[in-house]
Amino acid sequence: DCWDGPDNQPVIYHGKTITSKIKFLDVIKAIKENAFVASKYPLILSIENHCSIPQQRVMAQNFCDIFGDYLLTSPLDLMETSLPSPEDLVYKIIIKYKKLAAAPNDKGTDDVLSETCMDGILYLEDEYDKIWRPHFFVLSNNRLDWTAEQTDSEDKEDDEDQSEEEQSEDEESPNEELHFSEPWFHRGIDGVAATKLLQHYNKGNGSFLVRESSRAGGYSISFWRNGVAQHCRIKTKQVEGETTFSLGENDSFVNLYSLVDFYKLHPLRTPQFEITLTEAISQPNAHLDKEWFHVSLTRDVAENMLMRAPHDGSFLVRKKETTEKNQEAFAISFKYV
Repeated sequence: DCWDGPDNQPVIYHGKTITSKIKFLDVIKAIKENAFVASKYPLILSIENHCSIPQQRVMAQNFCDIFGDYLLTSPLDLMETSLPSPEDLVYKIIIKYKKLAAAPNDKGTDDVLSETCMDGILYLEDEYDKIWRPHFFVLSNNRLDWTAEQTDSEDKEDDEDQSEEEQSEDEESPNEELHFSEPWFHRGIDGVAATKLLQHYNKGNGSFLVRESSRAGGYSISFWRNGVAQHCRIKTKQVEGETTFSLGENDSFVNLYSLVDFYKLHPLRTPQFEITLTEAISQPNAHLDKEWFHVSLTRDVAENMLMRAPHDGSFLVRKKETTEKNQEAFAISFKYV
């Protein structure tokens, strides 16, 4: 899964989960170094792309720069009537990828989209849970193509009267929103609640969370040091129309994600102490807004939904009835044939 990352550099992680983010560039460098260690036969990379158009271009340039001659970019034979054999494609890397259309007036649009009549967001009813979900679509003279389900960050308002400037802004994912899916980010809690979480989980010095500041607006970071919860306000300021974030006098970051990553590798220094961020204190109820979680679902209904799912490994988590000891209980149901 490829997603927009900070500093116009895509990242790879499993969307809507707490998996770590890895730089796209680092991944393809590792692929090049190891692609043909075990076999000379072609390597196929299947890309599930959630990136904006600008970062898709970064991905394409990285593929060309890193893979070089290994990358298959054109047919081996323009007159071929059948697909080439693996023997014909030794030491080649093939990208399997459904390309998203750019905006109609985007200068980067290639010939594949030259016959596009319309593109935008198409809502299709999910055959399993009967929810209408958004998909990016491209309509040409004789066919309709659409992508896999789009996430909330990819949804764009379908407004024909939207100006070109607004369209340009919509193409880019705001840097400051990257923290929303991070396990360390908490909404709607104050310093008292943050202290209780740090005390409850007790993960040692440097354990931390980031929260919306209850007093001055903006954000605060709360961390555990020597048995005490401490809170620091994250400073924000506008630089050439962009919001930057900082904790010290000389640091500056384009988003909270970059700030946290930095202080997990470098100590935060103050006149009284210095500390490096270690383990995140996760949101205790982060599962409530996940698409796989169901508050009120019986076992029979769960089994019926999964029977209609197309793939093994399809799953859901449901809340069970309260136990005799009045404790919450959950069950995971998955498809295996």
